[in-house]
Amino acid sequence: MSEAQKCLWFLHQIAPNNTAYNEYNAVKINSPLDIEAWKATWQRIVERHSILRTTYGTDNEGEPVQIVHPTMNVPMQVIDAKGWSEEAMQRGLGGSPHERLHQDTVKARNFSLCRCSL
Repeated sequence: MSEAQKCLWFLHQIAPNNTAYNEYNAVKINSPLDIEAWKATWQRIVERHSILRTTYGTDNEGEPVQIVHPTMNVPMQVIDAKGWSEEAMQRGLGGSPHERLHQDTVKARNFSLCRCSL
């Protein structure tokens, strides 16, 4: 592991619910989309880039180590919001972008450096 990865691992150990380094996005698509092709594309990206299949654990001496998983299923939630108003869309996505930025509990419960949770 690099020193930067060790630092992030250490921070995760002392504050596992801290979401300072987490990012997430919602995408509004205004044209037809082949959902299965979209999902397959993301799955291929994860298959190609091992860092997206990497979690962190400890060895027998308690030192942090990378665990590169040979495969990982990419979970994806698709919400058809084409009939939603702007207000309903923000409610359905958890508020305005500014409000979502500060919803640490929502972001933290779905992410862990120590388990596959892409």
